Amino acid sequence: MALLSTLLSSAMRLFAFALAGILLCLPTASLAGAEPLLVTVVQSENTGAYAEFSAALRESLPNGNVVLTVVNSGQPLPPKSSLIIAVGMKAASELGGDNAHAVLNVMIPRSGHKKLLHDFPKRENSHLFSSIYLDQPVERQLSLIAAAFPDRRNLGVLYAAPAPDEIGELKLKAAEFGFSLYADEISANVTLFQEVQELLKHSDVFLSLPSPTIFNSSTLRNILVSTYQAEVPLVGFSASFVKAGAMCAVFSSPAHIATQTSAAIQRFADSGTLPSAQYPKFFEVAVNERVAQSLNIKIQGAEELQKKMNSPRRRAP
Repeated sequence: MALLSTLLSSAMRLFAFALAGILLCLPTASLAGAEPLLVTVVQSENTGAYAEFSAALRESLPNGNVVLTVVNSGQPLPPKSSLIIAVGMKAASELGGDNAHAVLNVMIPRSGHKKLLHDFPKRENSHLFSSIYLDQPVERQLSLIAAAFPDRRNLGVLYAAPAPDEIGELKLKAAEFGFSLYADEISANVTLFQEVQELLKHSDVFLSLPSPTIFNSSTLRNILVSTYQAEVPLVGFSASFVKAGAMCAVFSSPAHIATQTSAAIQRFADSGTLPSAQYPKFFEVAVNERVAQSLNIKIQGAEELQKKMNSPRRRAP
């Protein structure tokens, strides 16, 4: 009897090992028996950065239980979509009122997320509605400026009413990085050219914040010329801005946003909830060395600046 019990026990162990080996060879979806997660990307436009994001997201998703469909703004959603990724403000505005779906907005500014919550109050405090901002946190921008221009102390910013949240944050944080802040709200009674000239009198670095009222195709050339004449470096907010003539910028590419979005999709698949609205986690730096040479300003390369930014040190005021 003891021998029989021993043989049965050994047989059960061998069966368990064999079964474990078979299960390890099975795909995750087969093991869990789970339905695939249906994710629909809705692009504001099928061009440029939006299309680049969609392609990068498809590549960044792990091979597994996610089915990704890409449509353009205004097109019908596929049936039974579990999660919608709204790319850009146009798509986000169209989908914000659709309370039947979980929505993650990407490549929108922080101010755009606030507007969505104002326009669609039912979405506030929802675990099924969130955003990954396109703009950078204030500390990251200040860190770039401190690394790029260690001898400059007077930071100028122009903004249009209503004052963006960044202005209050800059007032709180600028001194921590050794800066004196000159923040000026543009007025309808004064031309933008005059506003820029006044700001340059008080500043040795000009930080641009995303504002179509101030920085657009009609105004950018005159702003750049004014900064060159004053020998004040302009810090941009995108790679294209640096190519146009800003001296440097910290920004997140569509591929960076796609990587962060992939992680949010995985969280949604695991928990059924989205992470809180957040700034981009991944970023890079661009430097226009030609502009720096023209203004006789010494500035380190993009990689060196990014390494300095990753350091937790603050410079002395």
